[in-house]
Amino acid sequence: MHRRTVALVLLAGLVALSGCAGITDSSPTTTTADVNASADAVQADTLDAMASVTSYEFDADLTQDLGSIQTDIALTGVVNKTAERMYQRTDATATRGDQSNSATTETYIVNNTAHIHSQGVWQTRPAPEGTWTSTPTDRQVQFLTDADITVLNKSTVDGVETYALSVQPDPESVTSYAENQSSVSGDVSVESVSVTQYVAVDTHRIQKATLDMTLTLDGQTLEQTLTITFSEYGTDTDITVPDEAS
Repeated sequence: MHRRTVALVLLAGLVALSGCAGITDSSPTTTTADVNASADAVQADTLDAMASVTSYEFDADLTQDLGSIQTDIALTGVVNKTAERMYQRTDATATRGDQSNSATTETYIVNNTAHIHSQGVWQTRPAPEGTWTSTPTDRQVQFLTDADITVLNKSTVDGVETYALSVQPDPESVTSYAENQSSVSGDVSVESVSVTQYVAVDTHRIQKATLDMTLTLDGQTLEQTLTITFSEYGTDTDITVPDEAS
């Protein structure tokens, strides 16, 4: 069974949560800046390849600064879209001044039901609406769809040769992403966003993505930085909810 610790970026409430933990260093190594590749072709091939993705693993590092509250969130997970099953774990720490709180949450999602284990207690509740169209790879596909693309260079990510793409997403995709990240009610506006995706040259699957975004939430400024890597595309998974969760 794959039990890669997870926390889904799609889940609401990350502004209120936070976490700290490292992930494997997958910093890209540039191999060449002279790339003979059509941005339109790479974009089309990537969207086509990602449309057939059924399962994968991911690791992510999310940091957020909401003025008086700073957060660092470590996310790891496995997703099986065909079986509609996920396992996720969040190691989170929220810091306000000299005070901090840490928590670890494990979540199993099966079909439309989430089983959540936190502070020694299991809870069962409906999964967020649109869970199976808003997994981490779906979010990256949404950014890439109808975006303006520039091929920056060829880079190696975890031993995989990739095209590094500068992605200028469609504004509606960015607004949708921002609204799904926040548990803060009120107006959400995107002040700035920068997205870079690293797409495998051979398979055209997204290997890594980075996001830097500044939001205004009801007059408060939120700085968010996300780094996420994907692996084990197509691997069989066995995600079983523990007996004690029921």
